[in-house]
Amino acid sequence: MKNVQFLKFPGRVLDFTVEDGSTVKDLLDLVKADNPEADVTGEPRVNNCTVNNDRILNEGERVVIAKKVKGNQSKAKVQKFPGRGVEVEIEPNSTVKDAIDASRLEDVEGYQIRMDGVEVEDNKIIPDDGVVHRIILTKKVKGN
Repeated sequence: MKNVQFLKFPGRVLDFTVEDGSTVKDLLDLVKADNPEADVTGEPRVNNCTVNNDRILNEGERVVIAKKVKGNQSKAKVQKFPGRGVEVEIEPNSTVKDAIDASRLEDVEGYQIRMDGVEVEDNKIIPDDGVVHRIILTKKVKGN
């Protein structure tokens, strides 16, 4: 028996115990059986090297599946004002909320959101146009 891990990037690490001689495919089948909603598609990597599904797993190895990158991923810069900005990589069709979540900025509830100078809702899709879109969170200002 061998202890191995599975990670679909980005995501959480799952621990599994497999039989000696188990392959990457065997692990992916186990992941899918244990987590029917899990997406196990993509390019498997072990020890930061691309492997095929026939690769036999060793004790303590982690199988990582990363999405294939088509050119450059989109980027957004998220900033809570005042404060520093964080540049994040986002997938196509990501929302402003996805970018804010990826920034890991804390205490962002109740802030006004502006993207490229225009007020937007957090469900606004960020255009996939090669531009680094700037998302600024500011405290809501009450009128007089």
